[in-house]
Amino acid sequence: MIGGRGEAVSDNYSVDVSFVRRGNAGADRLDTSLDVRLRRSEKLEVAARARSLGVKSSGWARAVIRDALDVGRADVAALHREAARQPDPERAGVVTQLRGVGVALNQEQRRRNHGFKVLDAVYERLKGSGQLDEELREKLFAAATALADETHAELIAEAIEKVDTMRVTFGDETRL
Repeated sequence: MIGGRGEAVSDNYSVDVSFVRRGNAGADRLDTSLDVRLRRSEKLEVAARARSLGVKSSGWARAVIRDALDVGRADVAALHREAARQPDPERAGVVTQLRGVGVALNQEQRRRNHGFKVLDAVYERLKGSGQLDEELREKLFAAATALADETHAELIAEAIEKVDTMRVTFGDETRL
């Protein structure tokens, strides 16, 4: 405690707001502390378990003690449920990368579709103005043929489908 007040000590606060009633200082108020001696290996194990659940060591120890004192309380189970709701950082990273790949593939597909529209507009404008000669017609046809490569279009569509399947497998429900 600093200056007789406990606000600077994080252990004075509950890990989960569901453990503490707001407002009146009800029966669940954390108004005292307990010092416990442990072996270094035990302390490291407590820290590892707490870290795996995304809480501080003191919060994990508090939940274990409360569970031991009151069988119906289930604070440790609540910590496990809350930790299960948190996304795995590694899986989240993979999902982020897969989203990026999906976005790039969709942009490529849109680029190809837009290319057709632009070529068609150029063709119609040149044709309407009487400036479309055989050489320009051949060049526009060659460009359209390159964009119309069905193998390329099928590969993009197949890749998009597979990336979407992988994202769903990793728990991503976002539509790209």
